[in-house]
Amino acid sequence: MKISQLSDQCELNEERLAALAALCGLGRQTDEERELSDEEACALGVALFLSDSGLTEGELSAYFSSDDATRRCILKRLRAALLEDVHAAQKRIDKVDCLLGKLRDCTKKA
Repeated sequence: MKISQLSDQCELNEERLAALAALCGLGRQTDEERELSDEEACALGVALFLSDSGLTEGELSAYFSSDDATRRCILKRLRAALLEDVHAAQKRIDKVDCLLGKLRDCTKKA
């Protein structure tokens, strides 16, 4: 499958897909554009997800060129970073809830 076909079918940016495929060593470059097997198209979906989840280009490249043990390590680091983000967001939500509670209390007293 050509990157342009995948881009059209999934409504994704063709340039971004091509750049990720090249970075991760997926597909083969023809005269016109990069072509992917079905398995490589699925792997490109994983690359897109990992990129959107916060992996750097270097980490993505390492992920696709490494063994399972290294991949697990990369994914565990990503999970830890995402969990840290969730905890930070939860603290902000708690503060907003506190302010809402104070406003509600002030409204009841008035």
